[in-house]
Amino acid sequence: MKFQSVPVLVKLGTGLLTALAAAILVAGCGGSSSYGGGGGGGGGCAYGQVCPTPVPSPAKTDCAVAPAGNVTIDLYYGLSSCNDTTFGMVEGFSTDNAHSQVIKIATGSTVQFTATVNGPHSADLLGNTFTAADNNPEIASPAGTDISTANFSTGTLNDGQTSAVYHASVAGMYFFGCHFHYSLGMRTVIIVQ
Repeated sequence: MKFQSVPVLVKLGTGLLTALAAAILVAGCGGSSSYGGGGGGGGGCAYGQVCPTPVPSPAKTDCAVAPAGNVTIDLYYGLSSCNDTTFGMVEGFSTDNAHSQVIKIATGSTVQFTATVNGPHSADLLGNTFTAADNNPEIASPAGTDISTANFSTGTLNDGQTSAVYHASVAGMYFFGCHFHYSLGMRTVIIVQ
């Protein structure tokens, strides 16, 4: 491999210089060399090393739905999971009892949760991210509570039971899990907008 000298402008701004350096590193990762380099395309491998072949990411799906008006959310462990483009895997929360979904709700709506099958279930506010475990205290929030309230929970709902009616009045993104099936992936995001 022959190296050629390339004139460099001294008055490059820091951002442009950083971008230029990154482009040179990525460009230097392809092709072959008598020094053992080469291979196919990943970014930022060291000189003289084989660049790893990139692993394609799984196909992602936009799982979001936006039901109109007042909303009933089915809790159903066993629905196929959905790999959302923003939040990752969601499972077991649905507005049609057929698809796991990220659920968008209009501000000012009311919300109820129903344990469909494979209960018991709960809908517990986890905070602003998916946590390692659902450690919500599992005490049912009183009727009329906003789902954005700290430690919000429907409490335990057995098959066929429906929660109290709650409000969705505070715009935001709320991460929810089922206390009983969270370690198995039963979780979603409810977006109030």
